[in-house]
Amino acid sequence: FGYWTNTSNEGEEGEEDWTSSMVTLPAVNLGVEAEVTDWATVRFGLGHSYVLAGSSGDDYSWTGAYTPGVMYHDVDGNVVDEDCDDCTAMETRDTNFDWNFGLGFDYGSFTLDMVLDNTNLFNDPVRYVTGRNDQALSSSATLTWKF
Repeated sequence: FGYWTNTSNEGEEGEEDWTSSMVTLPAVNLGVEAEVTDWATVRFGLGHSYVLAGSSGDDYSWTGAYTPGVMYHDVDGNVVDEDCDDCTAMETRDTNFDWNFGLGFDYGSFTLDMVLDNTNLFNDPVRYVTGRNDQALSSSATLTWKF
């Protein structure tokens, strides 16, 4: 079971607050860890939730495995952060499914734990193998030294 709510205001005087909320049931998180060698560990995790009741503002609600949203495009087709005079709005559907992959290394007094970015590495692994990547391999890393 999960519950999430958010209230915000654009910061303009006289504007009303905008409230959104979401109730998920079931919400599942699963993790698996396997020791490859005595110094390397592999981790895999996934999460999924079904929106039992979701609302955004006073007049929009939804249910299902997706969360709706809006993406704005300018006249050239580029995605922009917010609505503008010459923009077009396109409804998006973000999935409520997420997964991650991690590696852990233990070299005695040094340990390294990494959570790998699940889109860049697995969508185009050749650029990482050839060294022609322009984005970081890891989305987070922790290096620990014990003394």
